[in-house]
Amino acid sequence: MTVQNSTKHSAKTSESNILKIKHQQVGVTLKLSEPTEFGLPIIKCRRCGAQILVIANVGLMSKAIEAHVSEHKKKAKTRKAAEYDADVVRDELIAMVLEKTSEL
Repeated sequence: MTVQNSTKHSAKTSESNILKIKHQQVGVTLKLSEPTEFGLPIIKCRRCGAQILVIANVGLMSKAIEAHVSEHKKKAKTRKAAEYDADVVRDELIAMVLEKTSEL
């Protein structure tokens, strides 16, 4: 996990270091050059590293999680593995979203 510094971002460094520590616990990557610079929270899939924007609409957030889960299911070699991977990834992403929203 890295925090990118430049002269225009130096004022945000201490705040992002605090956020970095909090987000390490839930597997979220935070960089000042990412959309979080504009106040948009992002979660990061622990399995593949894909970043997913956290939005306030529960229905759309659910669709975004399911779309990502389906990508993992496609990569599985067996149907049983696909279902297991889907359940694990879905649970991890939901937990990250809940953690992220509790911090807002």
